[in-house]
Amino acid sequence: MLSFLRVNDINLYSLSLSIANSISVLTGKKVNYTLITLTICIIGTTLSVLGILERFVDFLMLLGVVFPPIVGVMLTDYFIVKTHSNILKETQQYEKIPENKDTPFI
Repeated sequence: MLSFLRVNDINLYSLSLSIANSISVLTGKKVNYTLITLTICIIGTTLSVLGILERFVDFLMLLGVVFPPIVGVMLTDYFIVKTHSNILKETQQYEKIPENKDTPFI
């Protein structure tokens, strides 16, 4: 039982730090860690009471079906087709994002 509480404590702590850092980087505002932690705790408890675990396996199956093809296409384009290799080399050489607005990663 104590190991279960410890694992959940670590997950809650890391999630609250990640959200606080994301908000700080995106908006430039400092946020209250305690408020974020309590909000995440309330949301997580509410979702568990509503039965999120019944749908969690379906969610994991969806992730397993959607993301491997996307990564496969990206790796194929990068290593085999090399559609944007000139743009990537230019980016690496000058250490800045190219000004061409037609590039897909801008």
